[in-house]
Amino acid sequence: MNMGMSFVTEISAKINTALAVTGRDERGFHLIDTIVRRFPLYDKVGVTVRKDDEVRVAYSDGRRYERDNALRAALAVKEKFALPGFDVYIDKGIPSGAGIGGSSADAAGVARCLKEIFGLEYDNCFLLTLGADVPFQYSDLTSARVRGKGESIEPVDIGEIYVTLMFGNRVSLTASVFAAFDFVGGIGGDAEGYLRDGIPFNELETAAVMLEPDILEARKALSEAGFRKITMTGSGCGYIGLTSDPEENERLYRAAQESAAKRGLKIFNSVIKP
Repeated sequence: MNMGMSFVTEISAKINTALAVTGRDERGFHLIDTIVRRFPLYDKVGVTVRKDDEVRVAYSDGRRYERDNALRAALAVKEKFALPGFDVYIDKGIPSGAGIGGSSADAAGVARCLKEIFGLEYDNCFLLTLGADVPFQYSDLTSARVRGKGESIEPVDIGEIYVTLMFGNRVSLTASVFAAFDFVGGIGGDAEGYLRDGIPFNELETAAVMLEPDILEARKALSEAGFRKITMTGSGCGYIGLTSDPEENERLYRAAQESAAKRGLKIFNSVIKP
């Protein structure tokens, strides 16, 4: 047990460079096959043990989240391991609602802090109950192929890429996007093909656009800037433009900044290491 009874960790955002929906399990949960990579935006999560049984979660942005995955994770771990109460503080650096795993990062951060304080051990099946992206976010992997409901995680050896991330103020709800996918379907593609030819795709894009047509402004802005490889990440609403050439990245990112500014979109750029 951590005798200081507190711990702080950082968890990064993630991007999906390929995402296929492969079916459903016997309980009706969607199954996926996706390539996931870290993106260097971070939430800092801290946990301090209390002297009573209460659990409190606070965010640096002062927001109260309707679906607070950090609180859900805190209560689930507390119940499973019969822990005392504790305070959680989250310093937000990952924008919400962009499909880059901010809420899953917070849940994974809570689980990691409680592991360090109390000497806990989790398996991926338990982590999956905290959120589909939590097993990957909890792991130390930088790139992975994630399958099933999110519990099957396999490291993949992928080369360096430059990523421009762009999104507006719209927020997609994952459950709603999957429900819409059941109605309209997707564009097709498979993760194996992405690993072979490097063409990104996201089968959930059609459904996400049906629910929030304005998210296409980010795709249009990236295309206007000259990106040839573009896809939505996660269940929306963010889009990523990809290139493997550093000089092309500089040129495209400058153009994308102008396109984003015209549309009032947020934009980030980073090299993603293997």
